[in-house]
Amino acid sequence: MTQHYVPPSEVALSIDAPDWPSKLLKRIIERDGLIVPILVYNYSAMSPVGESVFVAADSRQSERVMACDELGFETILIEDEWEEGDL
Repeated sequence: MTQHYVPPSEVALSIDAPDWPSKLLKRIIERDGLIVPILVYNYSAMSPVGESVFVAADSRQSERVMACDELGFETILIEDEWEEGDL
């Protein structure tokens, strides 16, 4: 398991990301915090300068990234080693 703390602005959204996070999700995260890591793909090997390139795994993960960004989280916990069943 590889986890990192990164600013939400450093995580790209998936192609199927919603236009904005739901109000319910934002209220839940605001009340409870981010309980589990956001699952991302790590495309660092494809970066020409070797920097970390993280992309949210699907629309749900993207929505969580957007919600945390809108709520002003300075960093979020992401995980880039996971299996499809974890989604």
